[in-house]
Amino acid sequence: MSVTSGSTCGRHRFEAHVGRAGIAPPGAVYQFAPDWKEEHVRAHLVKSCGILQADGYKGYAKLYEPAPDGTCRFREAACWAHLRRDFHDVWSATGSEIARKALDRIGALYDIERGIAGRPADIRLAARQKHSQPKVEALRAWAELQLTRIPGKGDLAKAFRYGLIPSGAKADSRGIPKAPKV
Repeated sequence: MSVTSGSTCGRHRFEAHVGRAGIAPPGAVYQFAPDWKEEHVRAHLVKSCGILQADGYKGYAKLYEPAPDGTCRFREAACWAHLRRDFHDVWSATGSEIARKALDRIGALYDIERGIAGRPADIRLAARQKHSQPKVEALRAWAELQLTRIPGKGDLAKAFRYGLIPSGAKADSRGIPKAPKV
């Protein structure tokens, strides 16, 4: 399992699950749920495991938690686009130089991805480890510093905190440093 996203239609929820098993090509499953209850997500993914990328919907949170034996069925692959959107919203509304710098740092990671798109997996992994990982680590340190300098209740602080939520997620199976766990 690699990508999950949801959208709403009134009080209903549509899920798109895109997955890959071994070397098989990716497949997609769309599911309709009559409401936002997490039981629907859990029931749909009951036999699944692997890397799960999802939006911030709280119904996914328990899927990342370890079982009583300490094993985890899913590793979180968080989304750079969600983090980037929060900073873009702040920058658009306020012209914040700090938000602009965050966008530039995230943009540098997008540039790396564009540069390795279509390359073999081992090349992409090596490039991500060499180029992306140091940028992610620098972004995290910079983000933590910014939180000591800005008002704690503002939207900019919320954007930084979204990216700094503790997680076991470090990099996905392709070696992409994960966000928003910067």
